[in-house]
Amino acid sequence: RTIDMHINRLRHKLNSSGTWKIKTVYGKGYKFEVLLI
Repeated sequence: RTIDMHINRLRHKLNSSGTWKIKTVYGKGYKFEVLLI
């Protein structure tokens, strides 16, 4: 699906920074999480 491809690309781009994460929420959608280190 198109949304899956966009989320996958965003995850790869955000994964390089290490401070943001996109989580899948079952039955709801997606949410951003900020990782505080």
